[in-house]
Amino acid sequence: ANNASLPVSADAVFFDANSGTGNSVIDIDFTINSLDCTGYTGTLTHNNTNTLTIAGNGVTFKLVSGMTYTPVGDTYITFTGTSGTTTVTTGGKVLGGTNGELNFNGVGGTWQLGDAINTNPGGAIILTNGTFNANNFNVTIGYFSSSNVNTRTLTMGSGTWTLTSDTASIWTTSTTTGLTMTANTATIKLTGTLTAARNFVGGSLNFNGTSLWNATSGAFALVITGSNTFNDFKIDAGRTQHFTAATTTTVTTFTAVGTAVSGITITSATAANHTLSDSTGTNAVSYCTISRSTAQGGATWNANDGTNTNGGNNSGWVFPAGGAVTPPQPRLLLMGVG
Repeated sequence: ANNASLPVSADAVFFDANSGTGNSVIDIDFTINSLDCTGYTGTLTHNNTNTLTIAGNGVTFKLVSGMTYTPVGDTYITFTGTSGTTTVTTGGKVLGGTNGELNFNGVGGTWQLGDAINTNPGGAIILTNGTFNANNFNVTIGYFSSSNVNTRTLTMGSGTWTLTSDTASIWTTSTTTGLTMTANTATIKLTGTLTAARNFVGGSLNFNGTSLWNATSGAFALVITGSNTFNDFKIDAGRTQHFTAATTTTVTTFTAVGTAVSGITITSATAANHTLSDSTGTNAVSYCTISRSTAQGGATWNANDGTNTNGGNNSGWVFPAGGAVTPPQPRLLLMGVG
């Protein structure tokens, strides 16, 4: 008001009860120390392509339920603190606009969620530097990416990470140099409506107690790249599940239960075998068509309930004919007269 100067990087910015229902618009890129909207009931509009940078160390970023936050187009929020723990509270607001990002990019900084976080399907969390801690809250975003050689830490917690995008790579940790990941007991649930084959690029990480749940829709495959380790690997009915050839996906349990009208396809992304490994127990699947799959590790891989189809080039799976099915071997036929 009254032509006051815009806040700068050293300023803590407050929208509160004294702000009334007055509205404000972010229509340029600018940097502030912190943002606290406790008590605010007005509207904060964040315009297309503009970046709000929170530069403080161990400060507050807080939106609240009583306010209106309106991202227009592709909007960006970047956190660049280099020390302390900044609490990120969103008040149930949807961030990122159409295809925007939340970028955590401060060497030595830590950001911890104060509540669940949500973006539109095109929105993303990008971890470039520092530590991102979900603090056991749910994370609903389009996609996640942390693929660089910087020092960074991802703590996933016990919440559900729901990834809703139809982008080429729904999860990207292809370059894991410098990355420390504590997966805890989180569930990674993929729910996007795919319009082409899409990738989960795990970078051959051990996701510890994390479960991966392919609940996508559409007629296209989800491709798991890298030799990753999960707790429960779960495939919804009707899904096409591809694994990268010559990689090993290690699981504690493997759940693939289709139906007579919504079968599951399990195969490699190319014409060569992938490997599924589980050390103990029985993994029983139903209404699955399986091909180019090597099942191993000591567990029983049971596809013999009469609903599954052996698509060929498998080993380690038990199909209705009994025993593990192996790829057909060449035969020499000798013929003679008399």
